[in-house]
Amino acid sequence: DNPQDNSDQVAVIGFEIDDQTGEDLALALDRLRALDGVLDVIQMPAFGKKGRLVSHVQILAEPQALHPVCQQCLLETTTIGLRWRLEQRLTLPRTLQDHAGLPVKTVQRPDGSLSAKADITPLAQEAGHQTRQQRRRQAEDNALNAEDSVFHERD
Repeated sequence: DNPQDNSDQVAVIGFEIDDQTGEDLALALDRLRALDGVLDVIQMPAFGKKGRLVSHVQILAEPQALHPVCQQCLLETTTIGLRWRLEQRLTLPRTLQDHAGLPVKTVQRPDGSLSAKADITPLAQEAGHQTRQQRRRQAEDNALNAEDSVFHERD
């Protein structure tokens, strides 16, 4: 397989915040995460001017959503400027299916092996780490077994 087959562009938006409360910034980032075209939002601590602690925010978005997302960044946060660029990215083939009551993303690695990751969000009301981990592992194992049989049928 050619790596170019799973290549596309993504918009990367970045800015720093040094004057917005943590509580309000968390709300703002949740609102940005919910925007159409936003793929991911991350926040990292960094040191800014004069050694001051700042929050660095990075947003990945679909290119067609770039300008509306930038406008919302300027509206939802206290930043007075931001940077953006378009980058090439390579992604692995993936499927999303329900297993054992959880959404599970299954990914085919370059060597043909498979990996699975269950979304833990639906387990938020489950009590106990051990219970959540067992449910998650069961869903991931079910997904891998189902995908493995489909994968071998294609050979």
